[in-house]
Amino acid sequence: MASEPTTITSVERAVAVVRAVAGADRGLGVSEIARRCGLPKSTTVRLLHTLETLDLVERTTTSGGYRVGVGVQRLATGTPAPGQLRDVARPALRTLVSELGEDASLAVPDGDQLLYVGQVTAGQAVQVPDWSGQRMPYHVAAAGYVLMAAIAPDVLDRVLAPPLEAFAADTCTDPDELRRRVEVARVDGFAWVRDEWAEGITGIAAPVHDDSGRLVAAVNVHGPSFRFPGERGAADVQRRVTAAAAGIDARSAQQPRDGA
Repeated sequence: MASEPTTITSVERAVAVVRAVAGADRGLGVSEIARRCGLPKSTTVRLLHTLETLDLVERTTTSGGYRVGVGVQRLATGTPAPGQLRDVARPALRTLVSELGEDASLAVPDGDQLLYVGQVTAGQAVQVPDWSGQRMPYHVAAAGYVLMAAIAPDVLDRVLAPPLEAFAADTCTDPDELRRRVEVARVDGFAWVRDEWAEGITGIAAPVHDDSGRLVAAVNVHGPSFRFPGERGAADVQRRVTAAAAGIDARSAQQPRDGA
């Protein structure tokens, strides 16, 4: 009876690709990755496709090369997966919608952009779009300012590198001012934006932390600027949003569910 192999070649090759990408100081193209790993280009393409679907590598927005994806960080730190966080946060989002009458969402860092992983709508006649599943630049969203307070310094340098795109007349594109606003969000524990992603939309966000104090997501409430925050006042909205974010137990997203 033949003995079982002690290693699995496909796994070794996938790990080699991740190591090659992680060891580079810039995004690597397919040909360069193949050369460094000693693999055929066709094999490298297939491996990169699989690794990309698992968020273990991602394409850069500039050169189109590959770099390490957010999935590697999640594996290393034990950060809950976005879908798990969304499920845990949904009751708090529903409460905010009930209290404030505006849409509430959850966003997580996703490389050079943030990712909205879930939204509860208020059902108003006039409301903002449902951004679930959409990525957005950090510098245009309230959730972005909250999340930028925790992303790695090299990633922050990259996402704030000029030129930054202006999506509306009031979009802030000055890296120095953006850094100042990120620090204010870090100290205050919340951030507001008005008419920065799109004309007529105002939003506020607050951080969600895990039990070790690591920021893992942001709760966001947004609505039409003519109505939000309205007569209820910014202070009341801030109190409710920060309380909801603080009440989300990110630890429970890491616990196995029944039948899992």
